[in-house]
Amino acid sequence: MIKKLLENKSNTKKANIKAQVYSDFIKDKKSKGIKAYTFKDVKNRVFYIETAEKGILKKGKIEKRIDGGSEPIWFRVSVNGKYLNGDGWYGFVNPPLNVPDGTTRTIKDSRNNDIELKNYKEDIEEALLQMLLSAVK
Repeated sequence: MIKKLLENKSNTKKANIKAQVYSDFIKDKKSKGIKAYTFKDVKNRVFYIETAEKGILKKGKIEKRIDGGSEPIWFRVSVNGKYLNGDGWYGFVNPPLNVPDGTTRTIKDSRNNDIELKNYKEDIEEALLQMLLSAVK
């Protein structure tokens, strides 16, 4: 569970660990002979995640960040074989690893009013799909 890896880490380190998780997730898929990780959205568009890289995007290439800041994770994504944003790169700093699990809990606010909050679960694949669906228009 990644939650344990994130404990007692700085925000920068947490963001970098999350970026590495996504990079490893895509590389693991590719190591199993999958050319590109694919999924469909509700419009039946086919998304192809060709690669995932950590670093800074400069002139269409990913370079290692050397200033000590958070390394964004970049995904090169085509939709139905086209790069919708020109070059296909979509970057995220401190990407989420959790998604709503469909349940809720109730807490009290400072005025003793009930507030209903969603519960979350760690699901890297679903978080990745939600991130990309929100970014790719």
